[in-house]
Amino acid sequence: MDVSITLNYDMVGEVVLSALKEHLKMARESLDDYHNRVSWLHRDDVEHQSLLIHHLKYVIEYYGGKPDE
Repeated sequence: MDVSITLNYDMVGEVVLSALKEHLKMARESLDDYHNRVSWLHRDDVEHQSLLIHHLKYVIEYYGGKPDE
């Protein structure tokens, strides 16, 4: 049984934007937990998460979203 769906450009953009926002949320939570001494992160992971947050904000804005939502 073959099943197919068709998504237009706007729908795909919304899916991508939603996934990017979820990743941003997880990265922020990870750093928040680290700064509040709830969890431990290696120094490299802290740097990676910080850069990830910075870059995700840029990409979210590119897709027309607001990173602080």
